[in-house]
Amino acid sequence: MAFQENDEVFIKSLKKKGTILSKMRDSYRVLVGSLSIECKEIDLTAAQSKKIKQVQNKLSIKNLAPKLTGTPALDLHGKTASEASSLVQELISRACLENREKVEIVHGIGSGRLKDTVWKTLSALKVVRHFKLDETNPGKTVAYL
Repeated sequence: MAFQENDEVFIKSLKKKGTILSKMRDSYRVLVGSLSIECKEIDLTAAQSKKIKQVQNKLSIKNLAPKLTGTPALDLHGKTASEASSLVQELISRACLENREKVEIVHGIGSGRLKDTVWKTLSALKVVRHFKLDETNPGKTVAYL
């Protein structure tokens, strides 16, 4: 099914609604809240109207998604600073979409270059309330969203 700009869609993997911003070669740019993400067409369906959804809820038992447990973590050992920055941004985006409160980023101790990159990236993201080194592991940063 081809979508047009401004179409309301449902992103299956995230269980979130969004709005099509643009069509790319083999994917779509979708606005979910204040985040713009890239999605494959196979992961999208047309969003249902509220009226249809209300009728369906009355006719069937509601499937409630299980509450997410655990803290998402990212291990950056062996990654370059550029890769680390990109991966941290992806982790934060996914965590926001999943309504997570915090994430853990393992950068190691080493020269400190990865930690500096992680902290610089986290500082630039408005959704990150604050972050700090893990109290028991100086090679890990905990970011609170």
